[in-house]
Amino acid sequence: MQLRRRLRKLLVTRRKLNALIYVIGKAAGDINIFSIRKAFEDTYASIQDETYIISDVKWIAVDQQVSVCMYQFRSNGLVNRKRQVHAGKGTNVLKRINDNWQIIHEHLSKEKE
Repeated sequence: MQLRRRLRKLLVTRRKLNALIYVIGKAAGDINIFSIRKAFEDTYASIQDETYIISDVKWIAVDQQVSVCMYQFRSNGLVNRKRQVHAGKGTNVLKRINDNWQIIHEHLSKEKE
């Protein structure tokens, strides 16, 4: 159970990287750790009154080196004073690297409207 609790915490922090991935994909020029950090901070500073919830977590593979889970997510926040609500399904693959769990793959699917 302790392993599952740690992995669940990783899922919540991982969603913050989604905006970073978008910014990197759109970035032009030299990318370094400082520009990545600034893009990450700027993106999340623009989201006000945010909530992000994962539920219905199903661990479909769990061992000492690799774990995979599926879940439902829902996010809600203000961007430029406009309410943004997103919901869908997520899948994460986590791998133990140097005794730390790291998310090595994430897939998010938007809920059908």
